[in-house]
Amino acid sequence: MIASETKVSSVKAPLRVALVEDQPEIRQNWERLIESFRDFECVCACASAEEALHAIPPTQPDVVLMDIYLPRMSGIECTARLKALLPKTQIVILTAIDDDELVFPALEAGADGYL
Repeated sequence: MIASETKVSSVKAPLRVALVEDQPEIRQNWERLIESFRDFECVCACASAEEALHAIPPTQPDVVLMDIYLPRMSGIECTARLKALLPKTQIVILTAIDDDELVFPALEAGADGYL
């Protein structure tokens, strides 16, 4: 056997990230940031929880970045519903407001962390 035939590829697949953010400029900035790293791939970017529940499951992301404040359905409720559909997917809540009254319910809903 030739040594080159036994070489195992060390190239790792990029981390697949889905976004849920209702503000277009912020969503686009997150997309650009994620795509700027070779080890990350933005597989889905949604403007609402309803869109996320429809679009994210087929993409099978590794991680979902979820805005806590969304119109109609909150990021907390969306997190609970996505976790039921994708239990192995990590969901990180994004919020600019340090509000324990919202963060703890998000974690109880299945979020794996928050920023």
